[in-house]
Amino acid sequence: MKKAKKSNKPISRPEFSEIQRQANEGSATHQNQLGEILALGRFGPVNKPEAVKYFRLAAKGGDPGAIWNLARYLMDDPEGPRDDAQAMEVLSLGCDQGYPFILNQVGYFYQHGIHVGQNLEKALELYRRAAEMGYPQAQFNLGSMYCYGHGVEQNEFEAFGWIEKAAGADFDEAIRALGEFLVLGVGCLQDVDRGLELLNACVGRNNPTAMFSLGCLYENGEILGQDYAKARFYLDRAIKLGFLPAFPVMAHLLENGLGGPKDLENAKRFYQTAAQKGLPGADEAYLRFLEEHEKSGESAPAPGTDPSKKLVH
Repeated sequence: MKKAKKSNKPISRPEFSEIQRQANEGSATHQNQLGEILALGRFGPVNKPEAVKYFRLAAKGGDPGAIWNLARYLMDDPEGPRDDAQAMEVLSLGCDQGYPFILNQVGYFYQHGIHVGQNLEKALELYRRAAEMGYPQAQFNLGSMYCYGHGVEQNEFEAFGWIEKAAGADFDEAIRALGEFLVLGVGCLQDVDRGLELLNACVGRNNPTAMFSLGCLYENGEILGQDYAKARFYLDRAIKLGFLPAFPVMAHLLENGLGGPKDLENAKRFYQTAAQKGLPGADEAYLRFLEEHEKSGESAPAPGTDPSKKLVH
């Protein structure tokens, strides 16, 4: 679940005056709102120092939006102090008060070692607190940790249960994951038809991970039956949305002429892109491709051609 995008639309003087009045009378909600107006320049020029002053006041008053805004300023703002320790102290206020968005976000920081040392057990604890409050993204994150055994003993049945809860709240990544679980029979009775229905629903919502999943299922062929043409179709859609894991899989199909014409130019480009962007294992795949094809010159593009225009735009 994402926080609502803040508006950059200018506000009128009467609106500003009313928000300012209530903020100065001690309303934490209006203090945070005033801070956002000042930070975004919605009434006059941007005024970060004054915005931060109101964020601090609102955070002390327990406003969750202000706690998050102040922490982001402390951690990430180019004009801020880049003080992770102070930011985590601020976020701990939100955790202590049980705000699920903040619990989930701080859990994510601990899981991935962002702004704080990695601590999977702490991440699990924070995700669980938010998940038990019904926060779908935390339910999904908790389910993922159980699925992969991160910070906890692997338990696919527990993973399925949390993923199913998040999917029931229409959280898109959880719907996609639930589809995969059902197709593969992970933590549940296998139901390929229902799983495909969920995956295709996510594809209809332009979810590149679902496109990648279907592409891999058709490329692998163990469950759906091998269909390289369908694999190309779904992988191509994922690539057009910039989904990096799809690049080397599509490159393999193009390199070997599976599901369509052999295309070494685009195969090389996809391997290279994945390697340049740091996808694990992509360096080795790209070097292997070069060793096998570059010596013979068979992958060299024809003079005057632009390989980037041949498949993906």
